[in-house]
Amino acid sequence: MNDILTAESNIVVIDKDHARRTLYVSFLEPARVQTTGNYKEGLRMLKRSAIDLVIVRVMLSQESSHRFLRALGKLGKKIPCLALFPGSESIHDMLATASWGVTDFLFLPLNWEEVSLRVKWHLIHSMSNSP
Repeated sequence: MNDILTAESNIVVIDKDHARRTLYVSFLEPARVQTTGNYKEGLRMLKRSAIDLVIVRVMLSQESSHRFLRALGKLGKKIPCLALFPGSESIHDMLATASWGVTDFLFLPLNWEEVSLRVKWHLIHSMSNSP
């Protein structure tokens, strides 16, 4: 993945699971990865910095997930958002999140090879859309 991920890549990971956040930092090296388990802190990170990709664990049954996704959509920035959903979410509900700013999604548990492909795709796509 190092051919696409560089020290210039800025990624925010929002996931309450500390172990998974730690895995992301290692997995996405050498990118600059900011992590948090809190949606409000994640929004602050997104507002403060130029971010290439946000990866967020979403529970549609929790209102905090809804608020975060709606706030993400209202930021006015075109930040690709890879949402991680438990297998129990319906595809219909997941697709509805596209209007809130989600650009892609994966089911948990994660297949790290698929994560690698999705991250690369989003970074290539965001680079091709930069001025």
